[in-house]
Amino acid sequence: MSAAMEALRLKGLAAAVKKASRHASEGLVAVAQQDHNLVSVVEINSETDFVGRSAEFQQLVTAAARAALQLGPEVTAAAAADGGVHELDAQQLASARLASGSTIEEG
Repeated sequence: MSAAMEALRLKGLAAAVKKASRHASEGLVAVAQQDHNLVSVVEINSETDFVGRSAEFQQLVTAAARAALQLGPEVTAAAAADGGVHELDAQQLASARLASGSTIEEG
């Protein structure tokens, strides 16, 4: 039994390495603006152009740009400290709330 478990573990690691080497070269960029002083630009990539052209993906990218504006004063303050530009990492963006109330990560 332990040999089988070890074989599955190694196979899983090999699959993870293979997936990590994939390049997401397709995708979309969306821009959202709040008032005249706050703008978000969000780029979300996909592995294929089929995904990037789908209506669901386009809606996700647009919603993510809007949600990035709602991340709160700490992001606005960080942007002001950086000369008006602040880059979010994927985890920060994933925690942003959509209009539905769920986070981007939750969908």
